[in-house]
Amino acid sequence: MCGICGLFNVEFSPKYILEKQDRRGGDAAGILFKTEKGWSVKKGNILQSGLIESLTEEERKRIFESPIVIGHSRLATRGSPPQMENNHPIITPDIIGVHNGTVTYSKEKELNRNAEVDSEIIFLLLETEMKNLRSDFSNLKEVVEKSLHDLNGRGSCLFIHKNFPNVVFFLNFRKEAPYIYRVEFKGKRGLIVSSESLAIEFSFLKEIEGKDFSWSIVSPEENMVAVISEANVIKKFEISLPYIASVYKYHNIYMWTRDGEPFSYVKDLIDFTIEDLCPLLKLNVVGFDIIEKDGKLFPIEGNVAIGMGRYTAPPVYEAIQELWG
Repeated sequence: MCGICGLFNVEFSPKYILEKQDRRGGDAAGILFKTEKGWSVKKGNILQSGLIESLTEEERKRIFESPIVIGHSRLATRGSPPQMENNHPIITPDIIGVHNGTVTYSKEKELNRNAEVDSEIIFLLLETEMKNLRSDFSNLKEVVEKSLHDLNGRGSCLFIHKNFPNVVFFLNFRKEAPYIYRVEFKGKRGLIVSSESLAIEFSFLKEIEGKDFSWSIVSPEENMVAVISEANVIKKFEISLPYIASVYKYHNIYMWTRDGEPFSYVKDLIDFTIEDLCPLLKLNVVGFDIIEKDGKLFPIEGNVAIGMGRYTAPPVYEAIQELWG
């Protein structure tokens, strides 16, 4: 469970909204923000609150005064946090972005990977087709659907492309979409995207500021891509991707282990219902994601993790492969 947030043309400081994502992942954090000269990135294997504290006063000022700020708090699964390439924002030749979710891609070895984290796959796939994106974004739906046609998994992304430096793209292909808020503070309208609900905070701010502050929730579609400008004008399209998790039932399944190896009866799990598996939920376990299709359960390759889902465990996955054939 990672956390993403984006603040567009927001008058008040983004500090609290960035730091609220801490509870969704403490392995690493990053910030992407717009400056007069372009875009800048700060990241490290530290909490978001710690990252902000580690910056100089001048760096914090640049972030807090930026018209667009994008943040990410990471709960690591695949890719070691000490290696900055694995932490968000993910940087590819044409795209910089953040992602919350899990994906796999059967042709991953054909990609020119720079990191181990699965999120990089999304942006590498988008790069090729986005070179054909029209300036009015009229073919954005087709570009995204072609790029991610063979992608498995789920997620929400905020990203920028070097050919369109004045807008941010919001991509959602999961049921648990981030919250999107329209806000107005002292006559200035803005937009906020957040994995964490801000309703309590906004209600409190409303009590303090009265008529100077107002807010409302925008409900994103389950499968959509949108263009967000600095003036928070949204252009959005519904998308259809055949292998994303929201098409099927998606589950996080956990199993007991003995000395790092799964019990031999794990093979029988595919014959169980989800309700039958509920007693297996434990904290000190090996976890893996599966999708349910046509009444059958399928493990998602490469997404096996030890403990609370923070670190990948290839040996354990190999054991599951052997058991499940």
